[in-house]
Amino acid sequence: MIGGDRRFPPCAQEGERLASEPDLWRRIIDFVEAERFVIAEECGIVLYFCPFGLFPRSYEVVDLETQAMLCEVPADRWMRFADLLHRVLRVLGDTPLDYEIHAGPDIPLHAHVNARWFPYSNIGGTLNLPHEVAAQDFRQAAER
Repeated sequence: MIGGDRRFPPCAQEGERLASEPDLWRRIIDFVEAERFVIAEECGIVLYFCPFGLFPRSYEVVDLETQAMLCEVPADRWMRFADLLHRVLRVLGDTPLDYEIHAGPDIPLHAHVNARWFPYSNIGGTLNLPHEVAAQDFRQAAER
């Protein structure tokens, strides 16, 4: 979290899990390679479709070689990582999505990219629920 006084909870959970299962990410990459879910690989950074996890049917960009705070990631790794992240955005097109980039000294640099069926916003405590979005679309169509 930008400006947070503590570690982003999902990153802390990932770090704890990797402490007990250090080869977990390697096993995940081996699985997605065997299942042919890998979309691209560039210099050890892998982009793949992820059928499981907190947000199933998402995309992941994972750099197993880089375990550092975001401000410590070498520029060349950032550029390669960003290239693959942009590739996900091209795959998804104009689909609503959200993503998180996780990094730290005990977890590999990676991004979770989740497509959404409905656009929403939870900024400032507001939430646009799917039925509200649909109602707005219907109102706009009726005005035309």
